[in-house]
Amino acid sequence: MNKISLFKSDKWSAFYILAFISTTIAFSCFVIKDFSGPLSGLAGLGPEIGVNHDYVDVQEYKGFYFAKNLNFNPLPHLNLINNQVFYPYGINSVFNPWSIEGDSFYALLYRVFGPGPWLQIYYLFTVLLTAIGTFLLLKPGYGVARAGGAGFLVSFGNVYAVNKYAHHLPLSEAHWVTLGLITDFLIVKRIVLREHVSLRLILVRSCLLLLTLGHDLGYIAGFGLMSFTVSLLFVFVLLIHRYLKQEFRLDAFQKELKTYRRDVFTYLGQCLVLLCLNIIVAYLYLPLVIQIAVEASKFDVSEVDIYWVNPLRLLIPFIPGIEQLDSNFEKNI
Repeated sequence: MNKISLFKSDKWSAFYILAFISTTIAFSCFVIKDFSGPLSGLAGLGPEIGVNHDYVDVQEYKGFYFAKNLNFNPLPHLNLINNQVFYPYGINSVFNPWSIEGDSFYALLYRVFGPGPWLQIYYLFTVLLTAIGTFLLLKPGYGVARAGGAGFLVSFGNVYAVNKYAHHLPLSEAHWVTLGLITDFLIVKRIVLREHVSLRLILVRSCLLLLTLGHDLGYIAGFGLMSFTVSLLFVFVLLIHRYLKQEFRLDAFQKELKTYRRDVFTYLGQCLVLLCLNIIVAYLYLPLVIQIAVEASKFDVSEVDIYWVNPLRLLIPFIPGIEQLDSNFEKNI
């Protein structure tokens, strides 16, 4: 019986690897298309396929801006106010659509190698990371076949995100958010089923939460933060409900802490690696996020109506006509 199960596992593993390699090659050829140079102004990615080069150009510029203006003293700091644009008067560049991870990736390669296909490489990296990360998260509980299928669906099969390449590139890069959603599902599921939530899974979730801040700060990062918040509130309400029904006692936390102490010694290496990753990501991202948030808060935008950030948009798929409740809510979405 064990031999049959092992054979099936090996068969699915081999099939998954072959399908993964084949799909990656096809995705590179038919979606990304060209790795010959910078994405901005790339031949074959013009208006005929709906690409707005203004949006593409700003992605190249953001990485270039990071390469020229990011410094450490000792915390990461971005020089936002200068006369590099609108010379000699200068501007505050805080309202660029910053994606700290992608911009840093571009800046690093630009500094070392100069101009190149860094946005294309980074985008492919995010898709592959989504597929592999989903597989690794789901494989222990769902097996190779289902975990592999889910990995393909949320990466190569994410039609909305793929369709956003390359004109809305930051919206197509949702790897950490996707992995965070899956991790939230795994944690909430275990709590609902009264199963143990391992310390390693908690450390993975905290790391993913910090990595989410590397996404587009004005849009994509919010989905990851919302998933974490909603999951946390659900777990809190569930525990209160169980406590009132006397199905949960507060001393259960003490038992969990003892279990976590054992986890630390049992998986010391893995826990240390995850803890170090949390510290490194927090050091790299949090100072920049706080700086951008503080600088942006200095502007009064109360009179600015931006339809794509209106929270009513979340209800449009479920309640047609909801946009009519707000006279300033634009319909051309």
